[in-house]
Amino acid sequence: MKKREILELWYEEVWQNGNLDVIDQLFENVSAAQGFLHDSNVTRQEIEELVTASKMLLNNIRPEIIYTVEDENWLAALVTVHGNRPDNGAPVEFSSHVMIRFNNGKIAEKHNLLDFFSLFEQLDQLPEDALAVCVTGQRLDFT
Repeated sequence: MKKREILELWYEEVWQNGNLDVIDQLFENVSAAQGFLHDSNVTRQEIEELVTASKMLLNNIRPEIIYTVEDENWLAALVTVHGNRPDNGAPVEFSSHVMIRFNNGKIAEKHNLLDFFSLFEQLDQLPEDALAVCVTGQRLDFT
């Protein structure tokens, strides 16, 4: 299976279908994933919890691979994640970048960068234009 096909399988089975059993088939060592919520490696259980929590925040998750670049053992991808708000069905869209190192046809190392700011703005968990406010040096005040 090609690197892009493995990434497509990861998104389709785990994120769209919620098939968490595929995790063990795709990863050489599940703790090789980084960057979901922090820079340290995550466990299989943490991936399961993240998928479960994400499916509560967003319905009909559909990652779309926009571009990929390969170099020897590495695959980099720009991904647009589509979904719908569970409260009103409104569409939600945010970007993600991923870099994956493969070994023997399995994910050996995975780095993620997701635009959580955009996601949480669209879910009304952050005020609209929160990033622009923060860039000016102002603070978000939730009191």
